[in-house]
Amino acid sequence: MKTVLLNPMTGIPKSANSHVRGYENIWSKLLNAKILTSSYTYEDLVKESPEKIVITFGVNYKRNFGIIGGLADNIASRIIALVKYVDENPNTKLVVNFDKPDEIKYENFTCRVGLPSTSKMFTQDICDKFIALLKSSKYESMADFDKETIAVGDSHTPAFSNVNSCVYHYNGKTLFGILKMGLDEFIKPHLTSNTKLVEISAGSTDIRHHVLRDDNMYKTAEEFVLAYKKQVEEAEQKFGITINVCTPVPVEWEGRTIPQSINFKGTPFFGTEFERREYTKQFIDAMYKHFDSNKIVSCPKEWYTMDPEQFAKNHMERPRSVHLSPSNYRPTW
Repeated sequence: MKTVLLNPMTGIPKSANSHVRGYENIWSKLLNAKILTSSYTYEDLVKESPEKIVITFGVNYKRNFGIIGGLADNIASRIIALVKYVDENPNTKLVVNFDKPDEIKYENFTCRVGLPSTSKMFTQDICDKFIALLKSSKYESMADFDKETIAVGDSHTPAFSNVNSCVYHYNGKTLFGILKMGLDEFIKPHLTSNTKLVEISAGSTDIRHHVLRDDNMYKTAEEFVLAYKKQVEEAEQKFGITINVCTPVPVEWEGRTIPQSINFKGTPFFGTEFERREYTKQFIDAMYKHFDSNKIVSCPKEWYTMDPEQFAKNHMERPRSVHLSPSNYRPTW
């Protein structure tokens, strides 16, 4: 079945270096779908003539659908193209990549009709048809693919995930938060009877914002890793699965521009670049000391010692973020 993947709201970036695009690349492979990027038109849909359209709201979905500064002409154009194609091809199978359809706030669309910040193209008729389209779609999530391997953790999880894994990411998730909740409880909602391997990406946010503060619960990196290992072993025994752990990402160059959305207590990080790099080294050394090496998923080791500015320029998302570029995700290591 010919399938396309598109995002009518924020659009899927064209850039191969976009973290947002990286996550959609994972979906594209699972779905065997062609990605239509943010500039797609009605003519593009006609040219592709998909039998199935998969709608995504993106890796950074929020309840406002990423609408910042109004529902502009580019958003309206994407919605109109989708609505028109489905109107003319009513047998098209529609799927929305979202696991909680009850959380979709349709009033985010209806309340915008006629506002000064809303495109005049986004009429009440288009709004009603778009909402009807979403409501009539099938909703699915990564869990519907029921793969033997899942990757779960923080926003770096897509970068550390292996090919054909189901990927569950939680922006801003900390390893401390996972351990406090209970690692078994954190992964449990994502397990199926088919799950054999779980790979966990966590620790990078802790190093960026928390571990160097005076109130950090774990006084050394080794204490942190030992607490992690204990819960990994308990979860493995409880669920009868194997759990691999991912290293934290390298500490990037401080001169790099970082979006304010990642700030904590008003700052993009806590501690000096040297201190965070040293803690990262101690954390990874402790991982290799206490975990079997075949249970550790690591970035190339040279990334941790290379010049930070060169690492940022050559391996991270452009032009700014805390994430790796998809061209440097795990399948390339």
